Amino acid sequence: MAMARHWYSSAPVVDGLPFLDEAGFWAAHLVDLCDESLEAFGADAGDAGAMLERLHDKSAWPMFTVPLKGGFSIVVHYNSGEEYTSTDYFLVHQGSPDAVLASTDQDRTGQSGCRPTQPAHVRGRRQLRR
Repeated sequence: MAMARHWYSSAPVVDGLPFLDEAGFWAAHLVDLCDESLEAFGADAGDAGAMLERLHDKSAWPMFTVPLKGGFSIVVHYNSGEEYTSTDYFLVHQGSPDAVLASTDQDRTGQSGCRPTQPAHVRGRRQLRR
């Protein structure tokens, strides 16, 4: 596993890279970022709903890395607890501290790098929408 964050040291992190090629992934990922229905992204609601459930599985938290130039990467972590689901985005470079780029849960990650314009009713919790 690449670059486990301190939030994930005892978490059930799994390789999420294979998810990117599965039906419904992008619609499920995008519906988590905005207040739209699954159908708004032109995907089959069944496929996207099933993927959203996998992304929010409390027993397996998907993580994948997007390589960038110059040895940098963006690491995307989905995580689900008893009362929340969120997605964290980190900028990483070997030998440097990780930087939080964004999170759908700024209460847990703090203000730095988070989207402070996200409405309070959306922050820190995600619900399945079909």
